Amino acid sequence: MAPGRIPLLGHTPSLLRRPLNFVNSQRDRGPIVRFAVGTKTFYLLNDPALTRELLIDQGSDRGPFTKRGMLLDHVRRMVGNGLGTSDGDLHHRQRRMIQPMFRKQRINSYVDTMRETTLAQIQGWSPGRRLDFPDEIGVLVATILTGTVCGPGLANDVSREVTRDIRAAARGVGLRGMLPAAMTRLPLPGNRRFEAALSRLHAVIDQMIADTRARDLDRGDLLSLLLAARDEHGSPMSDQQIHDEVVSIMVGGLESSVTALSWTLSAVADDPEIDHRLHTEAVTVLDGRPGPSVADLPQLDYTRRVFTEALRMWPPGWLLPRRATTDVKLGGFLIPAGSYAVYSPYVLNHDPQLFPDPERFDPDRWLPGAITKDATDAFFTFSGGARKCMGDNFVMTEAVVVLATIAARWQLRRTTEPPPRPRPKAVLTPSDFHLTATPRPSA
Repeated sequence: MAPGRIPLLGHTPSLLRRPLNFVNSQRDRGPIVRFAVGTKTFYLLNDPALTRELLIDQGSDRGPFTKRGMLLDHVRRMVGNGLGTSDGDLHHRQRRMIQPMFRKQRINSYVDTMRETTLAQIQGWSPGRRLDFPDEIGVLVATILTGTVCGPGLANDVSREVTRDIRAAARGVGLRGMLPAAMTRLPLPGNRRFEAALSRLHAVIDQMIADTRARDLDRGDLLSLLLAARDEHGSPMSDQQIHDEVVSIMVGGLESSVTALSWTLSAVADDPEIDHRLHTEAVTVLDGRPGPSVADLPQLDYTRRVFTEALRMWPPGWLLPRRATTDVKLGGFLIPAGSYAVYSPYVLNHDPQLFPDPERFDPDRWLPGAITKDATDAFFTFSGGARKCMGDNFVMTEAVVVLATIAARWQLRRTTEPPPRPRPKAVLTPSDFHLTATPRPSA
């Protein structure tokens, strides 16, 4: 058992005060460490092999672990029974139906939308402008998402509303995961903000679905594909299931991308050498064009490494639980039914045995000759197995397009304030920060 347990509260105070320090401090205590949140028992997996066994060897839809319980119950209040929260036969059915929508060819068809949306936003920047992050990236990613999910034409004010409501609801979900259930039902200001954000978000999604049905035209967007999808028996998704899948895609796609891109731009702004290399690659590959095409993506290798390193240092999903539905063993350790096996990409990604000098932001650690197989095998930032995030290629493609487009035209530098601090809620968001935009000489 981890030290510092308090009767009835368990280790909740330590998790609320300094959550990253708490989970990171358990790494050297052994491959698996037991701790408590209230009266619930958790087993933190510090070993990549145990994590792989949890996610891949025993991570099937019908396996002994489920995502239901604790944080995921609160997430389900937000996104319903979409792919990210469903399990069992429903998850298996939905994954088979949705998987084709995230194949490489389909994602490549969104590159033009990603590029043009980025260009439209950064053209509104001016020299010396002080940009607010993560809000600046939040609006950009929300506009990209709404363009790919339901086609072009959604007004910017609607994209801003979606961004605001998703982020407000996501913050509420993260806090709820650490509080007794009774407190989440009290008429407190935070609870009222959470419920209001949810109500507005679901209303916007319902309107998107209604508008797409009304136009009766497949423009290649994800919502059109969801409406047309059929399972192996020829049955479509129900209206509620389509709603839940859209919310799940929007919430998952927004929070992970906004968080990762904000951390990336913050790190680049603090390192002139990385900024120079990123800019040089962008202008060389683009050769005078304003942003990348699909054909340019394989050549933007350094850009991809920069983003991957940000994902390593600040993985959006930093602590992820699986509840045991029956007594089960992981690597010889007994996980009793009803307790939770927990893995932390943050802990694994900061293990000096896997990633030497783990607190240094070093994109070149991802060069083919530098990264070890043990490190790549332990990189579970997008989870793994049957529940591996299907949007990983979308997020990576979006990031490369956005970063290359910005780097070719603008240099971002930190103002006088210190770098952002991690805020471990539902995702590992940075605290608010500001960067100043300066046009590149060649722009």
